[in-house]
Amino acid sequence: MTRYDESPARIVLLNLLELVVALALGLVLAAQVDWWAVPAFVVLGCLELVLPLAYGRSKGHYYRRLCGLGLGKMGSFVFRQRDQSESGKALSQTVAWALMGLTIALLLAAGLVSIKAGSGPLGLAPWGAFLVLVLVIASTHSRYVCGRCQQARDGVGTLGGLAGRS
Repeated sequence: MTRYDESPARIVLLNLLELVVALALGLVLAAQVDWWAVPAFVVLGCLELVLPLAYGRSKGHYYRRLCGLGLGKMGSFVFRQRDQSESGKALSQTVAWALMGLTIALLLAAGLVSIKAGSGPLGLAPWGAFLVLVLVIASTHSRYVCGRCQQARDGVGTLGGLAGRS
């Protein structure tokens, strides 16, 4: 499988588009729960972005380079480069993935609450779209993004390490 030293711009743009759509749908779902769920969703989202930027991408191969989400390039504007031998060993990467899993589970639960509350087809549309988007990302991301990551070759990173073994 081809490994990318820098991900092609089309892959980065597609991944960023998926992320923006997922965030927008997440905000809609959070708003359907209650007002407090929106700032909670924003805080979780920020943590999921900042932790890998600060402690993951600043140590990895993609520092100052385009990874699948462009995080290595973005992170280099804000965080200094750290020791690359520590790449993939940061607890923050595990915490970020755990927070992402928690966020997805909470948003899916919010959709189920909407179903129970009988919010109707318009209320369920964001949940259905979010569910489809999560399934598409889950079925393609580790193979076409993380699996082509240069760090996957080295078994470094959460999904990159798993994809590199397949």
